[in-house]
Amino acid sequence: GGVATDIGASSPENSPATELPRNDASAHPAIAEGRRIAVGADGAAEAEPDAATIRLSIEARATDPGTARDRVAENVSKMREALGEIGVSEDAIQTTDFDVHRDHRRRRPREDEKEPEIRYQAEHGFRIDTSVEQAGEVTDTALDNGATMVQDIRFTLTTETQRAVRQSALEDAMSNARGQAQTLAQRSNLSITGVQTVSTGGVDVQEPRYDRAMDTPMPTESAGGSGTRLASGPG
Repeated sequence: GGVATDIGASSPENSPATELPRNDASAHPAIAEGRRIAVGADGAAEAEPDAATIRLSIEARATDPGTARDRVAENVSKMREALGEIGVSEDAIQTTDFDVHRDHRRRRPREDEKEPEIRYQAEHGFRIDTSVEQAGEVTDTALDNGATMVQDIRFTLTTETQRAVRQSALEDAMSNARGQAQTLAQRSNLSITGVQTVSTGGVDVQEPRYDRAMDTPMPTESAGGSGTRLASGPG
């Protein structure tokens, strides 16, 4: 977060009030007429991610669009039911896109004729919101129950945590601005009397993200193992 602050300043009571000569303005660029100091400062704050967003899709192919669509719908129901069994609410599962189209990548010749077989692909994309701790389990459950690809997994902050972090960043920026103003005032033999105006800039939130697609060709027998383990930080 960043702030721009206009702070009032006055000469010390035991010192005569003096105006800065105009030809000295370049030496004190932050001090304007009327003994006001304008400064800008940035602030930063950090917090451990406490939410995760998983983007995945369910795909199916068939020789006609209706069959491809029905296969996707079947796997969607299967995935939703499985996710509900591990505590994922319906509200946390949101559709992001849906599409049925001719699949030009998988055209193959028929056995009895030369024309390639026309196939269709149906895709249903989802966004699933969950906790950091459950992200791995949700990913595995979705892939084991109809999902065919995971586009990315993002670790982020809940709305409440974002507000708290933003507040901390603004407080840090304001503290830095006051420090700059105090330094300029002391060098100009002035004292800070108060803040005149404050404006804030944008807040940039950086989120850890896994963007490597996890592709499952079609539901298969599980090979067993410990499942997907995800960490919200480096490494």
